[in-house]
Amino acid sequence: MSSTKAQFRPLLETCEPRVALSADVPANTLAVAQGEVQAPRKPAEISVPVSARNINHRHSIIIGETVRPDNGSSLLPAVTHAHGPSGEPLPVHQGIQAGRGRQRSTHAYIRTGQAGPLTSRVTGRAGTTGGFQLSATLPGDLNGDGQVTLADQKAFLSTFRSRYRNTNYLPSADANQNGQIGQGDARFLLRNLKPLTPKVPLSIFLTLAPEDAAKGPTPKTSGGKTHHRDVTILGHTTPGTFIFTDSGVGDFSFQGDVIAADAQGNFAIKVRNKEGLTNYNFLAIDPYGQQVTRVYPVYWLDFAAPGSKLK
Repeated sequence: MSSTKAQFRPLLETCEPRVALSADVPANTLAVAQGEVQAPRKPAEISVPVSARNINHRHSIIIGETVRPDNGSSLLPAVTHAHGPSGEPLPVHQGIQAGRGRQRSTHAYIRTGQAGPLTSRVTGRAGTTGGFQLSATLPGDLNGDGQVTLADQKAFLSTFRSRYRNTNYLPSADANQNGQIGQGDARFLLRNLKPLTPKVPLSIFLTLAPEDAAKGPTPKTSGGKTHHRDVTILGHTTPGTFIFTDSGVGDFSFQGDVIAADAQGNFAIKVRNKEGLTNYNFLAIDPYGQQVTRVYPVYWLDFAAPGSKLK
């Protein structure tokens, strides 16, 4: 069994070009405001409310902003600056940017840790002007209750890997606004999720469910040993951690399903063994941004046995 650890920075992730999404307001919308860039190089300032409930005792959270030009407006919007309620500048990271083709909206992500008005400065690229609508969202707040909790994480599981127009697609889960729900959106949710425990080095413990683990003498190999083709792997890690599974070809792309550790840090996944020794790869990311990969081998004794008819 092996593991590697690293930190991630979801705000620096490159967002893919988005599709034209529904005009319906997503559940995680905090505010919608109108504005106008009246002259080149003369930015408009828009303020949106950020509450203590939104921050939810985190040191800081990420607010998403989408700026859409009004119908008939020639504006190519850009969010160039943001400041908090006391005037302190806030980090602004750019997402998908407006262009002159189908993509006319601009997306930005702002880190803040103070309740109160968050003020953004919107300008027109290439000297463009015109009216616009700014929408502020709380990435990860799938149910729209103003905070990111384990309930949102649970809801995320059923929309993971969905695409726009799929019945299980949720606009409030699409934090990077690219028309599909993926690992990048999960990282945004974790960034705003209130941790349930103090920060400790991330680790992950894996074992076979008792009913699947082989009894009696077994080969002295690492991992699990079983007589069953279909087994359940039980795990324990930091509460609120997302666990991503591999694609099934062992390429460590982690394009499979996603699981979430519950409030006690427990999770379970059902797998099907394909041969005598199958390695199951997992990527775990906790609410503090720590991540670790883990390989868990399962030895299917009946398949590996000499003369087995399962081969």
